Amino acid sequence: VLGARACRLVVVRATIGGAALQVAFRLEWNPFFLSSAVVATAAIGIIAVTGLLRRQRYVRRRCYWTLGGVAAFSVLAVGGLGIATYQARTTAQAGYSGMLDGLEYLQSGDTSAASETLVRVSADLTSADDDLGGLLAQPARLVPGIAQNRNSAVDVIERASVAAASAADALAVVDLDRLTVSGGHVDLVALADLEVPLDELDVAVGDLRDTLHEAASPWLVAPFQDRLERVTTRADQVTRQADATAATARIAPAMLGADEPRTYFIAFVNTAEARGQGGLMGNWSEVTADNGRIRVTDNGRSAQLQTESLRELELDVSDEYLARYGYYGAARPNGNGDTGVSPKYWSNVTMPADMPSVGSPMAQMYEQATGQAVDGVFVIDPVGLGALVDVVGSIEVDQLDRS
Repeated sequence: VLGARACRLVVVRATIGGAALQVAFRLEWNPFFLSSAVVATAAIGIIAVTGLLRRQRYVRRRCYWTLGGVAAFSVLAVGGLGIATYQARTTAQAGYSGMLDGLEYLQSGDTSAASETLVRVSADLTSADDDLGGLLAQPARLVPGIAQNRNSAVDVIERASVAAASAADALAVVDLDRLTVSGGHVDLVALADLEVPLDELDVAVGDLRDTLHEAASPWLVAPFQDRLERVTTRADQVTRQADATAATARIAPAMLGADEPRTYFIAFVNTAEARGQGGLMGNWSEVTADNGRIRVTDNGRSAQLQTESLRELELDVSDEYLARYGYYGAARPNGNGDTGVSPKYWSNVTMPADMPSVGSPMAQMYEQATGQAVDGVFVIDPVGLGALVDVVGSIEVDQLDRS
């Protein structure tokens, strides 16, 4: 036991103490947060107190003065951080609230309001960063526990300010009002002009999301952690939307026939009879896009596609697909031992829950039944149709005298 013998075995005691410290520092025991730190602190404390009590009086006095100085420094550091936090409180709160509002505007598609809001957010967060990064708050960087909160707050505020400014700059040149459909024609030039700013917006929002995720830490105080989690959740949602929007701007011109005419098969499903893709296909349309002009080139009921020629089609699908859906008509034996598709399989082709397992068989079956190859397949249910009406406005149906 340390201190049990009066003899001065300095090397032995130092070795034992050093080994104990190494064990304490590398302890991996986590039944609850900070459990290993508590045990390590207790072990180090015992060693320190034991060693201190065996020192000469003048040594102990120096240690006490040192501890007092550390305590005084910690109090002053925390006090300085408190003053800096108070100074930054108003602008930080405004930036936090504005960030939530700006992300909500962006999520709803109000780019003008989102841009104006994010400009104010960037200014507010820059002001808050100046306060928290000032001289008063610098000593807090050396106080364990306090330092993690101060550093996380400064890092989040600084990087969020930059991301907000970048997003605002990108949104300033985004004019979604130019994306109109007039006479069945989409302005591909206006759509192509959105590619660069939407890519920049995607990067800015992604940087903000990454910053928020990297700032998460169990050391953070509860109020800061709650606010961080709330804005992180909203940033995650907006990032997914920004990714999809940027991807749309990149690929939509080609999809709308900028390079060559494109033909698509659209399946309208009825949710009254459940399938993996929402429901049973009742109607269909063939749509052609050529240099932004969209035309319906054919349409009808699903029964019109149930041709006998499907019995000669062997779907280019995986063995797993045939094993799963062959019984429902994806493959059926014929007289000479080959396999073909049942014409009635149009009623079950939407059974898979993943779109690639539906789109490819649909495209092959449609080409076999009509002779027309397609570049893509869309499946839409009544909810999707309702969402489209919300975008394009009401549709007049003269035969029914209603819209």
